[in-house]
Amino acid sequence: MPCTPFQLPDGTHGFICSRGRRRAPPPCSVDGCDASSGFQCDYRVGRKRCDRHLCAAHAHEVGPDVHFCPEHFALWKREGAPVQASIDFDAGSETS
Repeated sequence: MPCTPFQLPDGTHGFICSRGRRRAPPPCSVDGCDASSGFQCDYRVGRKRCDRHLCAAHAHEVGPDVHFCPEHFALWKREGAPVQASIDFDAGSETS
């Protein structure tokens, strides 16, 4: 945690500490694109997700807050698989 000393006009001294600078988002992972990423690919690969960093131009939205990279978007279109519109956490639990 970096700390910066300071002195007020009345002579009071102190320190301001922070957790550091906020990092810039990584660049888009599509070849030839240097735009900053704002999305990650949500396509399931086994038990994980692809997680490629994508800019707005290369992130294909296929559902609410669900984006695919260009490669997985093409695969998804070929498969014709629908994306779940929302997550239903209560689907498996039934109460009387």
